[in-house]
Amino acid sequence: MELLYSAREDWIAVCECMILEPLRHHDVWPWLEHLPVASLDQVISVHTLTLLTINANQFATIVATRLQNKIDAILQRLTDNLSLEYKLFGALYQIAQYKEEDVSLELTTEHFERYLALMCELEPARVVAHLHGPHGCRLDEALKIVQKWNCKDAEAVMLEKLGNYQEAFDLLLKEFEDRLEMYRQDKASESETVHAAIQLAGICRRSAGNLDWMPLVEVMFRSHSENNRQKVDILNGKLLRLILESLSGTSILSNILEQILRNPSATSGTMGDIRQLLSGVLTQSRYEQTLVETTARLVSLELHKALETSLRYPGNSDDMRDIFILRLVFIYLRLSKARKYRIKIFANLNKNIFQ
Repeated sequence: MELLYSAREDWIAVCECMILEPLRHHDVWPWLEHLPVASLDQVISVHTLTLLTINANQFATIVATRLQNKIDAILQRLTDNLSLEYKLFGALYQIAQYKEEDVSLELTTEHFERYLALMCELEPARVVAHLHGPHGCRLDEALKIVQKWNCKDAEAVMLEKLGNYQEAFDLLLKEFEDRLEMYRQDKASESETVHAAIQLAGICRRSAGNLDWMPLVEVMFRSHSENNRQKVDILNGKLLRLILESLSGTSILSNILEQILRNPSATSGTMGDIRQLLSGVLTQSRYEQTLVETTARLVSLELHKALETSLRYPGNSDDMRDIFILRLVFIYLRLSKARKYRIKIFANLNKNIFQ
């Protein structure tokens, strides 16, 4: 039949023969690319589902290059097949984000938001990573979408993007408590619980000091006092180490450590060697202090030589000398501030831990 249609130059029928024959599926795309637009539209309108099933990326490329004005009509035909609609959106999204020289596709905000809703329903594990990228959605609408589908991690991401750090923290803290409870009941893995703690620590750092870390620490100690099993004890030690490492370099490290040491669980030895854990933090602090001081000496020597050279030759302008002086003073102040800050933390920790 295909030969007969070819002899009659009925190219639409030739393409349909290839679509209906699984062994010829790979041959249909070049033929579709060379069909007149009207003929291409006719084939796609009849065989949208089949072509998407064969190769969603190839289908999206043809639509993006030759039938952009028909995208909404094509999507409308897929409302009863969410899986294929999601595949097409995914392929179109890739084309729109990674623009090729011969393909220029602009999706609307409504398209992006529909894609996000389908992702929440069909592939929720991808939502957080998607929202961290160029998702193209309105922030308030994206928040409503992830709330509708109960994607808690994604909801926290959107709350943070909207500046609602406390709401995001409270949401993640509740999730963390639930993970701990499920872990004690052997219903959640250790990696899931650690991941929840990492998210909390991350938002605390990004909030620029607007959030209190202590509720996170208190949840860990409370879970310890409620259950003394060795498995939970080991996990709490890992979580505490994670929090201390996340606090490294922040202004509240010494305050948090002081409150940790006042907790009976931290001094009773039941949570592991807390002193060894804090000693590791101090070692890192010593290393960073040495690094800052060494960098200060090297930068000072380099700038001093450059300044000496600029002053030695009278041909240099006063503006050049002023620039060198300002650079020297600026870097010196920054490094001196960092050095004093680290020395202060180190002194406070030594007093609290090793007295």
